[in-house]
Amino acid sequence: DEVRELVGEPWSRKGESPLRRNGATTSTIYLDGEPCLLPRGRVRDQEVGSEVRLQTLQALSSRDALDADVKRRMIRGLSTRDYDDALGALSNGLGLKKSAVSEAFVRASKKDLDLLNGRSLAEMTFVAVFIDGTFFADHTCLVALGIALDGKKVVLGVREGASENAELVKDLLQSLQERGLVLAKRTLFVLDGSKALGKAVRETFGERAVIQRCILHKRMNVLSYLPPSWHAEAKRRLNAAWGMATHEAALQELKKVQRWLKKINESAAASLGEALEETLTVHRLGITGTLRKTLLTTNPIESAIEVVKHHARRVRRWSGATMVLRWVGSGLVRAEDQFRRVKGHEKIPQLVAALENLSLKNSKDVA
Repeated sequence: DEVRELVGEPWSRKGESPLRRNGATTSTIYLDGEPCLLPRGRVRDQEVGSEVRLQTLQALSSRDALDADVKRRMIRGLSTRDYDDALGALSNGLGLKKSAVSEAFVRASKKDLDLLNGRSLAEMTFVAVFIDGTFFADHTCLVALGIALDGKKVVLGVREGASENAELVKDLLQSLQERGLVLAKRTLFVLDGSKALGKAVRETFGERAVIQRCILHKRMNVLSYLPPSWHAEAKRRLNAAWGMATHEAALQELKKVQRWLKKINESAAASLGEALEETLTVHRLGITGTLRKTLLTTNPIESAIEVVKHHARRVRRWSGATMVLRWVGSGLVRAEDQFRRVKGHEKIPQLVAALENLSLKNSKDVA
């Protein structure tokens, strides 16, 4: 069609145009990740003395399109060694070799990682930010995820390294600010149990940050001090306390659990006492129902990482942090495509109002 548009039908008059048909050739293009041979006409510019490059051909032979198709197939479980066998029969022996597939995936996954860590964050206002250091392929990845005013979840950024590393945390937070992160007047930060993480958030955002400690991380920390025989009872008591309807009732029950733990193991009791109030921030804000359940833990990040682990399940050898970050980046982009608005998003205006009305005296302990 493009050749016909440039030079007309073979039998048509040429007019004053310097473009002429110049025989035919065969080119390789990529369709759905498969290399195919395409017979096509050639066009020559007689004035310039060179062949005219066809725009449609350039688009079909684009390496970007190939990279995207290779990435899509690989995260669905097709390995580099199987790629040639899977496509060779369909492409007249032109199947891609292992090295070419690997290079294509490296390029595509790097683009995903660069997208997550480089795109502008200025178009949305975020009322809650989750930050968690999660374990993946023998590496710890620090992931930040935000909830916008409309309840939409957005992956804000990712770094490789433990959340206990204060400099790494600050680097991530400063990157978010440089990319135009827009926060509500006050924002809820849901964090794992890292002291460095909480410190970095406070130093970066000051009184605008209201901190909720993930109750699952806190429960795990408490249980780590107890023998297995006490785990079930400790879980029951902690879950019952955090399940109380009001802040006052939950605080009273947690203090009872702390006194009970002190009789069994003082270290477990001390672990619960450390930032005990910060595990009840959402209670203090008066948030109830499914939105409370979402805001009490860093599960939104864990759920996204499960998508990453599922797509990387066939990877047997990891060649370092760069490869891990690329896979995490591609997996998080795919997970983001599957995101739905958080359950209970109808109560986000209530959350915004509660954060703004939280007195400085009350917020002093949590921000």
